[in-house]
Amino acid sequence: MIKVGQIYYDKEKHANFVVTVASDGQYGFYTNSIYKSGYVNIHSADWIEINGKLIAEYPTWQEAVNSKEFKGE
Repeated sequence: MIKVGQIYYDKEKHANFVVTVASDGQYGFYTNSIYKSGYVNIHSADWIEINGKLIAEYPTWQEAVNSKEFKGE
């Protein structure tokens, strides 16, 4: 299950991103995500399942963006 605070590795962009919003909306399940560069993207759950690899989970997205996994330390 995709949740806020999860850190994924994007296999296409070769970069980590954090899920900041996870919502089951009118057009299906989607997430807002932020990359280390500051780039923000909207991903579908299907896209994440195919192109993402879960690497860590934190209780909040704020903790996730301050983590060693996200920063690449």
